[in-house]
Amino acid sequence: MAIYVILCIYPKFAISLGGLPQFLSFATLVLLYVSVVYAKNALQEQVAARDEERRPFVILSIEEGQGGGYLARLKNIGKLPASDVEITTTPQMQGRYSILLGRCLPILNEKVSFLPPNAELSFPIAAPEARLDINNTEEFKVEISYRCSVLKSSYSDPPYIIGWPNYDPKEWKELLKRLQGS
Repeated sequence: MAIYVILCIYPKFAISLGGLPQFLSFATLVLLYVSVVYAKNALQEQVAARDEERRPFVILSIEEGQGGGYLARLKNIGKLPASDVEITTTPQMQGRYSILLGRCLPILNEKVSFLPPNAELSFPIAAPEARLDINNTEEFKVEISYRCSVLKSSYSDPPYIIGWPNYDPKEWKELLKRLQGS
């Protein structure tokens, strides 16, 4: 770069060098282009990282509630609100409470319109003795999709597996035998 500046200041010296000034001009333009592309990519990565850090993160878990029952707990652990939260579980999660009410769990059949940061919704899904009854399954595949109106983005997080807390297959089989025997 310094040679190019010297050649621009002393054009007579540049003439004696032949095509070197043109080569240096071309090399300078190439370096400028590479620098601009690198800066643009770095800026895009920083913006993506900032948005990833700020976005909502919605998760579903099964936890033990008071009295030994089980709760489906929907949480937004992100820094921005989530809207139009839609949950799909395979197999479909429904339990005795929902059967008694004559419907499936509302959290799993309707979109949650708004879930602020650090907020959670809890719904009872089973009494202690009903955990064997619920779809006769030990775990559920969960898929959650939602929007963030602040970032104007939609998210569909990768599916993940959740199971019953404190699951012991031997204990469950004994409980099932006792329930069927009575």
